[in-house]
Amino acid sequence: MRNTFLEKKSLQQSNILDGLKIDQAFRLAQRKLTKNETEEAKKIYIDILIKFPKNKKALKALKALNSFPTTSILKTATQIDPPEAALQELFSLFNNGEIYKALDIALNMLKQFSNSALLHNFCGICNATLNRLDIAILAYKKALSIKPDFIDAQYNLGVASKENQDLKQAEVSYREVLKLVPNHVDALNNLGGIYNDQKFFEKALVNFDKAIASNSKHLQANFNRANALRDSGQIKTAIIAYNKVLDLNPDFPLALTSMGEIFKKQGKLKKAIKLYKKALEISPQYPEAYFLLGNALADLNENQKALEKYKQAIKLKADYADAWANMADVYVDRSDFEKALISYEAAIDLDPSCASKWDSLGSARRQNSELKEAIKSYNKALELDPERVQTYSNLAIALSDIGEQKKAIATHEIAIQKNPKSAAGYLNYGITLENNAEVLKAIKMYKKALNLEPDYALAHANLGFVYLLQGNLKLAVKHRKWRWQTKGRENKLSHLQIPEWDGKQSLKNKKVLALGEQGPGDVIIWSPGLEYLKGLGCRVTLQCHTKLIKLFKSSFSDVEIKPADDKKTIGTEVFDYYISMETLFGYYCINKQKHDKKLRFSAPAQLKTGSFLFPKKERIVFWRDRLNKIGKGPFVGISWKSPVITFSRKRNYTELSDWKPLFSIPNVTFINLQSKDFAGDIREIKKKYSVDVHNFDDLDHYDDFADVAALCAALDMCVSVSTAVSTIAGAVGTPTRMLHWRMSSWNNVLFSPPGPDVKIYERGSWEPWTNCFAKISHEIIASMETKV
Repeated sequence: MRNTFLEKKSLQQSNILDGLKIDQAFRLAQRKLTKNETEEAKKIYIDILIKFPKNKKALKALKALNSFPTTSILKTATQIDPPEAALQELFSLFNNGEIYKALDIALNMLKQFSNSALLHNFCGICNATLNRLDIAILAYKKALSIKPDFIDAQYNLGVASKENQDLKQAEVSYREVLKLVPNHVDALNNLGGIYNDQKFFEKALVNFDKAIASNSKHLQANFNRANALRDSGQIKTAIIAYNKVLDLNPDFPLALTSMGEIFKKQGKLKKAIKLYKKALEISPQYPEAYFLLGNALADLNENQKALEKYKQAIKLKADYADAWANMADVYVDRSDFEKALISYEAAIDLDPSCASKWDSLGSARRQNSELKEAIKSYNKALELDPERVQTYSNLAIALSDIGEQKKAIATHEIAIQKNPKSAAGYLNYGITLENNAEVLKAIKMYKKALNLEPDYALAHANLGFVYLLQGNLKLAVKHRKWRWQTKGRENKLSHLQIPEWDGKQSLKNKKVLALGEQGPGDVIIWSPGLEYLKGLGCRVTLQCHTKLIKLFKSSFSDVEIKPADDKKTIGTEVFDYYISMETLFGYYCINKQKHDKKLRFSAPAQLKTGSFLFPKKERIVFWRDRLNKIGKGPFVGISWKSPVITFSRKRNYTELSDWKPLFSIPNVTFINLQSKDFAGDIREIKKKYSVDVHNFDDLDHYDDFADVAALCAALDMCVSVSTAVSTIAGAVGTPTRMLHWRMSSWNNVLFSPPGPDVKIYERGSWEPWTNCFAKISHEIIASMETKV
């Protein structure tokens, strides 16, 4: 009665075709096979056959996967078993996918042949195939109680117990099989798998080796052995083992992706990508291969291609939480926070207990200025994983952002206490201290990070900024060189097969390549270093942003100006040395400091120079004429924000309301110097302050730097936050008044625009811009009175 009841209950279970079309079910089965989930694939084929008993494709696939071992079973039949013809009928039904019918007949047979170990084992196989593992295990144990040396039942009990997460019973069963048949290859392989899952790698390898000794061509044992070697850190041997697997089956995609992961961890991204692509050629419906390929492309900063691969993975596997999360990471790198947040939230919906995904969501919310929501996300991550040190650090930074300094410091201390060997923890603590103007303590934290990880590029780069704030140029330049090893820049110089100039070698009659880096405004700041470089007796070529070329060609004689190109390999037959522009400017400042003992570089560090950008004179006259047609002056160019604003950059910029003191000055003609997204702001200024900010629609503020420079040269003054236009105005000699956040990494000699008349006005981390604008307004008014 009990078996009949369970059988009826099983008939009520859902079928895969209740939710999928038959072609979708076949594709899903193929994906399961690609992932080596054979039993899952079988269940799908069986569901298809339950609905369509004569489907030839499903019948063929199921037979290929698991033709029932009728011959070996029949050999063990005894007089307590049903007749051979009856058993043949059962096995035929099973092999044709008619599982329920076969099970029903077998249960009826048990009424007559209750002590048939064969029938109990068969019922176990049917129930296991239907994913009714508890019932299957009972059936196998019943078979073994009748016939303790029944190898097939013992092996099947091991398989079902493993699937049912009962590793102890699975291990016992496989060991019992091996007592009876010491060279049972599948038992050896499966026992090795159990040990490998528990990280008992030595035991696992012993069993895999025995399996392979019995059958050297056993694909799964060879593959599992390669995985165990990889997981135990025996990488070279693992690669040899994966190659053996591919010798046995060149079209085994799992081996290709597994070996690809090894190459990726070794930094051999191109090799890894080649293997992932080969796996996809073999199995185009393999979502994990698309995911891994996306990861490798993201590491190469090929973000658009990475996104495409993640989307393909998700298309094949909609519940792929890790693909959603990694896709969100790419959106964060591109500052597309709206899409990043949507993707992180999708990942969390699929995997709500994953602390790392909540942590990532918090970081995205922070960068999107959603500080309270970010803090909630970090707290959720810590609720799931109270020992997650990285999240404590991130939470501390968010608390610092909202001005809760005591809580921030206390949270950093918790992070350090939980893991005093976390270099990232000390780095984040240093950032908070630096933003809070505690420079000496920040240096101490960065040094602690470097004591733990001497090659920690980001800690070096941040320490370099702090040394700049102190005016220690030599140490600053030394540590800032590590910027080329930070994430996103580590491959930027790989095309150069020439040595870097260290600031000391003689350059007489040498050819030197100067590399523009970071933003075009930064390259303008550093461009006085080109004249210094020329003065050392070398021929100079500068590769820089395309928008700078026209302006630089008119400004720097005897310097070859070319567009940046990091795709073409450059060797010593073309140049003797290369030097990046930030480092070059650092050498220039050090040299200038040696010659002028009065220079004391510290925040706000301002290196005074003459004008060094020279737009066409006729264009300056043109813009003066245009200006005179709209007003009498003084003509003050203004820029209040960057075209790229992220949370980490936001403190450097102003709100329109901060400019009220300037807009209140009568008889000033304001000229727009914003490069993008300014139309709405100009309308708001007109509405709130009754002030016209004149914009020249025919000027391409973003790309035509040569004409922007001419306009700046025609102005009486430029008032700006730290943007490219302020560097241009300072460089052409226009009086430039810059607004700076005091603790910004940009507020130092390497990032503050030089020029003959550049002044910096600072605010602290928790101060408004009020005092800065009051001082600038007073200066403009005084200047106007003087002219009168």
